[in-house]
Amino acid sequence: MATLTRKKGLVTVVIPCFNHAHFLPSAIESVRLQTYALWQVLVVDDGSTDNTAEVCRLFPEVKYVYQPNHGLSASRNTGIKESAGEFIVFLDADDILYPEAMATNVAILQGNNICAFVSGSHDKRLVGQNSTEDKTRVIESDHYRNLLEGNY
Repeated sequence: MATLTRKKGLVTVVIPCFNHAHFLPSAIESVRLQTYALWQVLVVDDGSTDNTAEVCRLFPEVKYVYQPNHGLSASRNTGIKESAGEFIVFLDADDILYPEAMATNVAILQGNNICAFVSGSHDKRLVGQNSTEDKTRVIESDHYRNLLEGNY
């Protein structure tokens, strides 16, 4: 098996997408608006029957990968395999990143060699209600286990 060379400092944003084409432009645009400039967008189309492929073609910088429907975990794994970045961000197609997200997280990872991942809080946007809920959750220990158990 060939070893993949990853580009130092590059952040690959893996966006798994299954029939969420209507949300996809906002997710991609949130990457384009990052204050951190070294990024790659990779959309993994997990067998969508909507216009996901057409939406991706509207964004020339997006790397598009199609696979038959295998679910979210398989899509993320495909994204990891196709990634060129030193760092990977998983962004659901119906989510958006804060403009400073990459800059903040890369700085934390580069400044702390013992860290394997960074996570943060999020605001839950309530579709149709034009409101948000703060979803901050403080994790004091077993960060990796908590992430696997609840994707905080």
